[in-house]
Amino acid sequence: MENTGGLKEIRCGIAGADGKEGWDVVFADYNYPEMKEHLYFLLIKFPIDFIKTLNQEEKRKLRMIKEKLDEDVENYYWTLMDND
Repeated sequence: MENTGGLKEIRCGIAGADGKEGWDVVFADYNYPEMKEHLYFLLIKFPIDFIKTLNQEEKRKLRMIKEKLDEDVENYYWTLMDND
């Protein structure tokens, strides 16, 4: 997702639906190969195509959430590494 600090989206639908039913899920992912960990944080879901209507201020707020999550995940990761 552009201008959100690296957040991603995935479309989730209803089986057999015409593609207009369902939602888009916004998530962050983190990969730590040395720990054989791949973490996913599901942040929010929107009606399909709602993400396309987000303005720059809304994207800035999502980016701030991502930055805080990055910090928290990094702190957690290093805590785990220190315990090994």
